[in-house]
Amino acid sequence: MKQLIFFSIVLLAMTSCNLKPQASSNEKAEIVADSCDSQLISPADKMEIEKLFRNMIEWDNNDTIRIDLLPAIADEQDSIYIGFDFQKLEITIQQLRNTGFFSETFIDNYKRIITELDRKLRNKKLENWPVGELPTFKFANDYDPFSNSQDIAPIDSIGFISGNQKNVEAKWFTKWPNINGDIETYENCDCHFEKENGSWKISYLSGFDYENGIKKDGVVE
Repeated sequence: MKQLIFFSIVLLAMTSCNLKPQASSNEKAEIVADSCDSQLISPADKMEIEKLFRNMIEWDNNDTIRIDLLPAIADEQDSIYIGFDFQKLEITIQQLRNTGFFSETFIDNYKRIITELDRKLRNKKLENWPVGELPTFKFANDYDPFSNSQDIAPIDSIGFISGNQKNVEAKWFTKWPNINGDIETYENCDCHFEKENGSWKISYLSGFDYENGIKKDGVVE
């Protein structure tokens, strides 16, 4: 959580764009876009989305904040988790709403993930999940789904390509030193934004992908 990572978000249009990472020995690598129309999203929207994402990452990187994304309940022997506590789930959902970062689309998708995992655990569609061990499914399994990684850090820069007045697609690129110590750029996750009641909200993060999250851990696609 405290490791310094340089990373960029590139907001993608519905049409294709060419992304080219550029790096030098003296400057941080940056993601740049060539020949892409960026006029469909206003400068004010760009500023709002940038502030939204920066604030979300800072919130997620705050070790004093506690949010239980997997409010599991154990059997009578306290040996395996048999499902989820939906009263505690509603507390988590309210916490997400209270941040102001996430749209109802995002929150509904998260609740759908937990509901399906609860069904699978209770119907023995997943392997037993021992108390104190990692889950037997992919969602939030030894990684932070907000950053889709085990380590997150302050945003280095954000580059905008294009979008529209209601929806923006994005890719978040992280910058890690390679074995030689040079900074290289890696694609970290997809993220989407949508207008909700006049304000931009996060509607999708690939760490919260439904189809992937409900799969058994260890399943190779």
